[in-house]
Amino acid sequence: YSLNKNNTLRVVTDALLTYTKTFLEDFALTANGGGSVRLDQANGLASNTVGGLAVPEWYNLANSRDPLKSSNSLTEKLVYSTYGSVDLSYKRMATLSVTGRNDWSSALAAPYNTYFYPSASLSLIASEMVKLPEVISLVKFRGALAVAKTDVSPYSTLTNYSVGSRWAGNPSLSAPGTVLLPGLKPNKNNSQEYGAEVRVLKNRLGVDFTYFNYDLVDNVVSVPLSIASGFTSTQTNGDKYRRRGIEVVLSGDPIKTGDFNWNIIANYSRLRRTVEEYSNGDLIRGGVKPGERTDVFRGYDWQKSPDGEIVHASGIPQYINQVVNMGFTGPDWELGITNSFRYKDFGLSFAVDGRIGGVMFNGLEAKMYEGGMHRATANTFRDDSYLGKKTYNDGGVTQTGGSVTYDLQGNITSDTRTFAPNTTLVNYVDWVFATYANGVQGANMYDRTFVKLREIVFSYQMPNSIIKRTPFKGVSVSVVGRNLALWSKVPFMDPDGYSDFSLAEPTTRNIGFNLNLKF
Repeated sequence: YSLNKNNTLRVVTDALLTYTKTFLEDFALTANGGGSVRLDQANGLASNTVGGLAVPEWYNLANSRDPLKSSNSLTEKLVYSTYGSVDLSYKRMATLSVTGRNDWSSALAAPYNTYFYPSASLSLIASEMVKLPEVISLVKFRGALAVAKTDVSPYSTLTNYSVGSRWAGNPSLSAPGTVLLPGLKPNKNNSQEYGAEVRVLKNRLGVDFTYFNYDLVDNVVSVPLSIASGFTSTQTNGDKYRRRGIEVVLSGDPIKTGDFNWNIIANYSRLRRTVEEYSNGDLIRGGVKPGERTDVFRGYDWQKSPDGEIVHASGIPQYINQVVNMGFTGPDWELGITNSFRYKDFGLSFAVDGRIGGVMFNGLEAKMYEGGMHRATANTFRDDSYLGKKTYNDGGVTQTGGSVTYDLQGNITSDTRTFAPNTTLVNYVDWVFATYANGVQGANMYDRTFVKLREIVFSYQMPNSIIKRTPFKGVSVSVVGRNLALWSKVPFMDPDGYSDFSLAEPTTRNIGFNLNLKF
């Protein structure tokens, strides 16, 4: 029997001063300055019986056969902060914002326990600065530069002992496997963001474009050490990553009359995360080289001939004897479209979104094959296998000579193999287990592309002529449906939100009714 209790506490105290001033008629200034104190505290208590229960089925710590084993923990972190910002605008057509913040963290050792990080942004409404054709309603440009820094977990720079086993009834402490050094710096993120917005035809059509780039530097990473040092790893600042992407939003009102309105919003986005540099100068780590995407899926795949045929031996597919890169889990791009229609007091809107590209492993399908629940296993070959007959042929090829070598990413570096058609008959059940229950992800890899009908809303706003004698100022009713349709090549599951590459839970489709009353 065991009992665990954990409590967390966060206390934040803020003080802020604000100053506003308008000068030279066209300039407006807003300045803020303040300070903050944040205390994070976590308490833990764990106890368990040793040697079982003295009295069966009495679940109480006092019922331990041998002396209890208990441990408690307390972690604290204190962060002092000062911060300020200045916003300066001119005729509401140009705005400059500058911020600065300095933190003092107890989780880092001096001199790196104090760190400053600033930001600056500028927005310009060009359509207010120069006269443009009447068809153009708005032209706006914006840009921002920022540095963000974050500290580490408490005691990340202090090597400490952990509770070990009891020896002859006496407690012991064990040395940690990771040596913690005091020279850690805070994590750092250098970001840039630029954008432009254009609206035309009296704001009935608009496009908004954003480009962003985040460089993550000084990341706290674990570095392996020689066991001869007495430790297995240490922590240091290193590894540089980059997140870069674009987003485009198109909005418009194709139809806008007294009784009928149609509004549409469509967005496109593309994001890439790459590694720029490894801390110890590694040329490759986890199948990823500097300059390449980090969202690579690594697993076991089948040996294949140059024309893509799976290689067999004795009728059974053969896998590459190392993990290889099998594609990227992230999408090539994402989309979303929302249409809203309104006719008098009736409204209808629907939203469609999707992810295009990327790969995924369908663990659910693998388990269905293994358990004989996949519809493809309902065949005469399975019946023959129960009678001990070998009647199934998987096709593909068999290797008749030569050899093949691969690099760390799974790319072929040399290939002298020769092939012949695979004509060997095998027991179907043996083939299923060798293919789907052998831990080879290549048997169940799919294109993760999907498009989903995310939501449909049908609403009715009651007119004032109906509710004027009621105590309500407004009454509306609506029917809402979510996750109503899915278009995907991935069988038996919804690829949306599936990221752990194991079994998947069903997605919920729901329909609801809303009543909104305003008093």
